[in-house]
Order: sequence, then structure tokens, then C-alpha cells
Amino acid sequence: MNAPGPTIALIVAAGRGRRFGGPVPKQYATLAGEPVIRHCVRAFQKHPAIDAIKVVIGPDDYADYAAALTGFDLLPPTIGGETRQDSVRLGLVALSTLAPARVLIHDAARHANKIILGLLADSCQIRHRHIPMEKFVKTKCNRCFYCCAA
Repeated sequence: MNAPGPTIALIVAAGRGRRFGGPVPKQYATLAGEPVIRHCVRAFQKHPAIDAIKVVIGPDDYADYAAALTGFDLLPPTIGGETRQDSVRLGLVALSTLAPARVLIHDAARHANKIILGLLADSCQIRHRHIPMEKFVKTKCNRCFYCCAA
């Protein structure tokens, strides 16, 4: 029997934050002296259930991404799509070769603390649920991914 694949955090950071305003998208805005995305990624990196982290970024965001996350050991970023759903889909496709057992999807501009991460990790203990990708990201696709499978 094969060992289950890794648990990967997929951090979606491709949005523009138009409602937020400001000179940069909100995931790169400074909060308590650091970019918001840095706080988010740090929380996931510290969680013992997370084996790897992949960030989905906007097509013009590599410089901001690299500056905000210097020093973190991350999977290479993936370029997102036109919508959040497209960005999630592209992130999941990029992870498919790693055969993750679980993927925790989180918005880079949202706070992630121990309580939230614990709830996310616990929710992935629901075993053997097969969720077709089109239900997961609201787009049609001929592929499917396993969420919460052990």
C-alpha cells in the first residue's frame, strides 16, 4: 500500500484588492511591519501538519512576492488566472504531480492563526470524500482531485 501524499497549503495571492484600494494589492500591504502575505505563510509554515506551501500569484507580482517571502522554503509560485476560481484551479493543477493527500486552500489576504489552521487541518480528517473539481472551484473540468482523502 502506498503512503499517503503530502499535505500542502495552497495560498491564493493573485487578486488585485480593488475594493481595498492602496498602491499595492492587499496581500502585499504592510501589517505590523510586514506584508500581510508573510504573516499568512508563516502561520502555515509553522503548522506541523503542513508539508509544503505553494503560492498562486498575479502575472505581474513576482517581484512583490519574492520581496515579501524572502527566506521561506516554498514550492515555486504558480501564476493565477482571471478569477479566484481560475487561480485555485491553476494552483491545484500545478500540485497534481505531487499527488497531495490534502490541499488546504487559503486566501493570502486573510488572517491565519493556530485556531484557524487547526480547524482546517481537522476538517481534512474527513476521510475518503471525492469532490470533483467543478464543484470545488465552480468551473467545468474533465479532471477531478481528491480533497480530504487519506
